[in-house]
Amino acid sequence: MEHLYNKIANDLITDIRNNTLFPGNKLPSIRSMSQKYNCSKSTVEKAYSLLIKDHYIYCKPQSGYYLIDNLLTEKTDDNGNIFDFSTGNPNMSSFPLLDLQHCLDRSIDTHRNSSLNIGLDAIDSLQSKLPEYLSKFQIYTEKKNIFVNMGILQMLSLLTEMPFPNNKNKILIEEPCYSFYIRYLKNKNIPTITINRDENGYDLKELRRIFKYEDIKFFYLAPRANNPLGTSLDSNTKKYICELADKYDVFIVEDDYFGDYIINSRNLPLSSYSFGEHTIYLKSFSKLIPWIRLGISVVPDSLIDILKKHIKFAYLSYYFSPSLSSQATLDIYLKSNLLDKHTSFVKKSYKTKLNAFQKGLASLNNLGIKTLGNTTGFYSMIIIPSSLNEDIVINTLKKKGVLVATGRSFFYDTDHYIPSIRLSFANISYNEIIRGFEIIYDTFNYLLNK
Repeated sequence: MEHLYNKIANDLITDIRNNTLFPGNKLPSIRSMSQKYNCSKSTVEKAYSLLIKDHYIYCKPQSGYYLIDNLLTEKTDDNGNIFDFSTGNPNMSSFPLLDLQHCLDRSIDTHRNSSLNIGLDAIDSLQSKLPEYLSKFQIYTEKKNIFVNMGILQMLSLLTEMPFPNNKNKILIEEPCYSFYIRYLKNKNIPTITINRDENGYDLKELRRIFKYEDIKFFYLAPRANNPLGTSLDSNTKKYICELADKYDVFIVEDDYFGDYIINSRNLPLSSYSFGEHTIYLKSFSKLIPWIRLGISVVPDSLIDILKKHIKFAYLSYYFSPSLSSQATLDIYLKSNLLDKHTSFVKKSYKTKLNAFQKGLASLNNLGIKTLGNTTGFYSMIIIPSSLNEDIVINTLKKKGVLVATGRSFFYDTDHYIPSIRLSFANISYNEIIRGFEIIYDTFNYLLNK
């Protein structure tokens, strides 16, 4: 038989899901609920305690109980006359800040007696939860193979500079590629080879040749959401890359920064097709929870000891482990239903904006302008027609309030670069996407006719 306090809690959850109660609403008072259910005040208090524990509501002293997350809404305020398609960093005002505050408060209470020196390993409660979290992406691993660090680029720098068991020394990257890593490779004079990636993927014969004959230490790629292309590799290509890695003793470094946003359930990480002996899986939470600086890496057994040794060296220059507050906050997100709720929200918002983004790009296709990607991720590239000058296009758009990025920085070899601009809808609202594309269309139409 269901306890009355469980019934009260479940009734309120039903009201929340049916939009009878909205984020930020004040819940009925303890007195009124006890009268409604003909029960004691302590029974209602117990029901409300259950909802607090499950992160549905919070108590505001001397005010009452409120439905958590009154900021769980998509950014809708237009940013004046500026339409910023240039950045891949999400706008923090679009995320549930009360959820964050709630998790921070819980994390402080839970870890108030923890040591500030947490060493190379993550806090144990977080480390224990991560294998279950990764299994949702069909990444199956053990605690010992997971490293918690401050971000993807930090781990990339360690992997790039430390020796690997295959005793090879060249880095293979797809082109176009993550611009910050390109800058890092050039700054450190790391031997680097590139392979072209377009909307259809790679030339697989060329990829096989590189794996077989070149001295490749690892291949760095973003299989599920290339930045700046905004495309994913198909499953056959992912499987083939894993086969090549095992056959030719080449490690794969998979950057899955966009994994939480993937809508197509059949679009799995490349690492899910691997036995794990040659794959390294990198994941950042910067797109999902931008307030915490934290990433996780899954490495094969053969790299664990080498990586730990170089992490100790890294502490001479910077902290490898994220702050205790960041780790504890993610820990609370994972333990509660908040991360699932948060992910569901961002996916819904992302899908809506992606549709508007795709329609805007299609309008440019009607002018005869080629666009690449726009199938997954925040990004797409617009190829500048040969009759136009890239810098003139960018500056003309800027004068009209539309900010875009040049595609140059995403190419390691400038000889391979085709004049283009990258667009991102990470930091722009649905309405701004529509209005911004109207300006982009009119600008191209004017310049082409001129």
